[in-house]
Amino acid sequence: MNSVASMLLDAGVRVLSGTTKHIEYLHQGQAVRADIDRYDRLPPTLKFGDRHRRQLVVCDSASDRARAAALAEPCIDLVINEPREVILSGHTYQRVDRTHPQPRSRAFGSAAVERVIMLATQPMRQTDIADAAGITQQAVSKHLARTGAGPTPLSETEREQMLEGWLARYRPTLEETYWYGLDDTAVQVREVMSFTRELDVRAQIGGEIAADLMRPWRVPTRGVVYADELIDLTPLGLVPAGSDDATVTLRVSADHTVAATARWWSTHHGGLTDIGDVVDPVMALWDLTTGPDLGDDALEELRAWIQSRRSGDDRVDIQR
Repeated sequence: MNSVASMLLDAGVRVLSGTTKHIEYLHQGQAVRADIDRYDRLPPTLKFGDRHRRQLVVCDSASDRARAAALAEPCIDLVINEPREVILSGHTYQRVDRTHPQPRSRAFGSAAVERVIMLATQPMRQTDIADAAGITQQAVSKHLARTGAGPTPLSETEREQMLEGWLARYRPTLEETYWYGLDDTAVQVREVMSFTRELDVRAQIGGEIAADLMRPWRVPTRGVVYADELIDLTPLGLVPAGSDDATVTLRVSADHTVAATARWWSTHHGGLTDIGDVVDPVMALWDLTTGPDLGDDALEELRAWIQSRRSGDDRVDIQR
């Protein structure tokens, strides 16, 4: 399902802050906070825990009857993906945007275990994998028993097969805001990371900057910063932009293991300590797959590097 924040921005709504569970937007000069509820298809009757709590209901599709029933509730905001409709506090925007359904993701914990297994160049105990993935040892044991993955390190062929499957399955719910600045992209990302530290918001470097630190190939022009919540970046001199024009994407993922594997990777592989944690290489590769195809082979280079890593590659010099 598309990012709620990006859909609101496309509709001309200013997003002030948010996570994957709630969002705050500006409506007629007033900040409005709403909890996010997601559905594949809008049900004919919505359940309310508190009718005084504003809900932003997001769905891929809705029948006319279900749509009318939802909008009859004064506490409901509604975002329909196909055909696109955004209704906030009684004000309606509409834009057709046909998209293609994506397969559901497996559990994020399992996805994190596979990232660690793919990146390991030495034998790892289940407790070590659990620490790296940010989950319990019992969860690791269940995943290994179910899939037969491991032991570490994997062969290049095993990595290639696991990576192909992982990329096909991984579909986290994301909230994103897009920003444009004139400075070098790396400088913008550094300033955003510094700003998140000032606000005590946990963040990690992803996207082209992360990929460049691991396998330099493409000169980064688009930065990605993962954060625990969306924040306003206008104090840094950045301005809101569309996704195609953005030089920095601020991303909140429902997958909280991204931060755990970033901490593991940054701690054990020459972390970029003067700026902050860097997402692990598999996450960086996934970021490249979600961006534009520039035809420069950067994605293929990073993929090949991940698949062919050996023990001698266990530390990566990213102190730059």
